[in-house]
Formats: sequence, structure tokens, C-alpha cells
Amino acid sequence: MASRAEPFPFEHGVTDLIQTFRAAQREISAQVIATVKAGNLERAGQRRLQLASLLALLDQIGAQTEPIARRIVAEAHAQGAAATVTQLGASVAPEIPGAFNGISREAVAALQDSMVGRLRDSRLTVGRQAQDVYATAGRRAALRAILGAEGSPRAAARQLAQDLQRDKDIARLVKDSRGAVGFVDKAGKRWSMDTYAEMVVRTTTRQAVVQGQVDRMASHGVNLARVSTHSSSCPICIPLEGKLISLDGTVSGYQGEPVADSSSLPPLHPNCRHTIYPVVATVDATRERMAANA
Repeated sequence: MASRAEPFPFEHGVTDLIQTFRAAQREISAQVIATVKAGNLERAGQRRLQLASLLALLDQIGAQTEPIARRIVAEAHAQGAAATVTQLGASVAPEIPGAFNGISREAVAALQDSMVGRLRDSRLTVGRQAQDVYATAGRRAALRAILGAEGSPRAAARQLAQDLQRDKDIARLVKDSRGAVGFVDKAGKRWSMDTYAEMVVRTTTRQAVVQGQVDRMASHGVNLARVSTHSSSCPICIPLEGKLISLDGTVSGYQGEPVADSSSLPPLHPNCRHTIYPVVATVDATRERMAANA
């Protein structure tokens, strides 16, 4: 029977990190919406002040969350590796093979850089789109001033605020009725910063768990793993639940059961929570094969 994925201790930290992004999301959204509704973007000094405040907040979010994100990735990898040792039990020596340390350091660093880079990109995108909105406000304010639109600066400011709220640029920032400030990714999907951050954090930490499992299995000479099962899975995952996977792609079948290659390793999609566990019966045979090929 396939193993069910269990929560890991690091996931408490994931929840706290996501809450930090949600709080930041609320603050950024409130700041942008209040600025637009106040109608004070027609003044260059106010635009610079509001934009500087928003960009400073985005920098603060990065300084606060990036060290936490790196720590959580390292914990996820270590806890995935530790879970594998428990699952292997008496079939392998309890000590950590020397090969594991070097492999794990490189894997953890790559995953940390991936998570931090994607979170940083999302913050930069929000900042750039806010700059676009404020720049649009500046151009319109200048044009209204030249034309003397609506007969008075106050009426022009009021009209500018209305225009901005209808404008496609602000629509990209104000995602829905909650006023969620976010961005559109390269695939055209709309994200608020907190939902994107949650997807990145959950997906990358799951990658770290599985990488920790793979690294520890490989260091002990275990080549076959099985995908975990969940009580509620999506259509993408269901076909692969409980399937055997060859970590190095050299095994296509085991005891009459087909074996997939490592391209089927979880996570299978964003926010996927599947993991793997070792098929211990292959330990001795795999070690003998690896020794013969050495």
C-alpha cells in the first residue's frame, strides 16, 4: 500500500511566512487604493512620495522574508531526508553517507535561490506596475493642466481619480473587489502578491522535501521510490499516485509492475503536496548493480 503524505514540522514556518505576505498584501493594496481615491496623484511631489513609500514597503518585505524562506527550504530538505531514513529503517546504516552532504548543499542552495528569486521578481513586478500607474497619472495631470480641463484644478483632480479607477493600468493592479494589488505573469494569469507567494513557497518547499528524499535514497543506493497518496487529489496527481519511480531512470519494471522515470517525481503541479518513499526491497540489488558498474 502506498504511503500517505504527512505534514512536516517546517510547514508551521510556511504558514507564518504566508501570513506575512498576506499582511503585506493588505497594506500595499490599501496604500494604492487610498492614493488613487484621494485624487492627489496629479501633484508630482505626491506621486514621488507615494511611490517611494510603496517601493520601501516592498524592500522591507524582501528583507523580512528572504532569510526565512531560505531557512524553510533547508529545513524542508533536511526533514525530507530524515523521513526517508525512518522509512528505510534497519535496511541501511543510520550514519549519513559522505556523498549526501555535498549533494544536499548544492540542492538546497539551488532551491533557495529559486524561491527567493521568484518572490523577488513578484515584488519587482508589483513595483514596476505601480510606477506605470503613477506615471500615467503624471502624464494625465500635465495634460489637464495645459488644457485647463474641467475649469478648475479641483475638478481636474476629481476627474483624474475617476479615470485612473477605470484605466486598464490600475485594473491590472486592482485585481478584484477586495482591492488585491498584484500582477499578470508571463502566461497571462493574474496573481495577487500573497497568492503568488503562497504558491511559490508551498511548491518550492515540497520540491525541497522530495529532493531531500531523493538525495538520501541515492546516497544509500536506493533507486526505486513510490509516490504518496492523498485522500483528496487533483486529476493531475491521481494517475501517478502509488506509482513506482526509478530515480536514475535505469529501471523500467519491478516484479511485474511498470516503473516511471524521474520526470514523474512530485511536485506534479503548483501547490502539489505529494512526496515519495523508498521501496526498500531493492536496496541490496541496487547496491550490487551500482558496485558492478563502478
